Amino acid sequence: MAYVLSYLGYYASTSEFGAYLLIFLGATLWGDLTAIAGAILAYHRFLDWVPLIAATFLGAFFGDNLIYQIGKRLRGTASGIWIEKHLPYRIKIEHFLNKNSLEALTLSKFIMGFNIPVLFMSGYMNVSTRTFVKSALLAAALWTTIIFPIGYLVATAFAGLGHFGYRRIETGIALVILTVIVFRFATHRTVERLDSVKAAVSDEDGQIDNAAKDQKT
Repeated sequence: MAYVLSYLGYYASTSEFGAYLLIFLGATLWGDLTAIAGAILAYHRFLDWVPLIAATFLGAFFGDNLIYQIGKRLRGTASGIWIEKHLPYRIKIEHFLNKNSLEALTLSKFIMGFNIPVLFMSGYMNVSTRTFVKSALLAAALWTTIIFPIGYLVATAFAGLGHFGYRRIETGIALVILTVIVFRFATHRTVERLDSVKAAVSDEDGQIDNAAKDQKT
């Protein structure tokens, strides 16, 4: 993380466009860390917030689309079949995509361990491009809205670590990693609760429907 910050800081001071390009590329691979690193640099005025958020948003969307397209291209191939068999949570992912692909694709952005498998399977199962683009844009917008305020808070805390002296960087890295873990865990738990509530409502609706049918007969 310290290397990323120092490299981005150097690039921002020499080539602002190059720094935003690195943010864009980084967001396709390490979205959370890239966004928080960018927020720290924006807080210290190495970068501007608007182009930073735009580059991060576009990078997150491009990264999701890339995995979707890989799944689509590997559909029916030996490599695709092998990946499908070894994907974690494959059966659950297929169930969610068949049930409501838009919701599954959007929520997977916030569930640890689900995002890449869901994106790949959405392409592999040939989910319509229109549905995918809609969900990817929505997920990137929600993620950006959540991650940058968190990044700003981390930047504020990071700026206050000067009294730690030579341990400032190490403490900052630990803070960023801890923030990412907490963010992912919190969103994962929230989505799990939403899932359980929806399942309970569906069961209740099913019981009401069955009771109504029994009364008619």
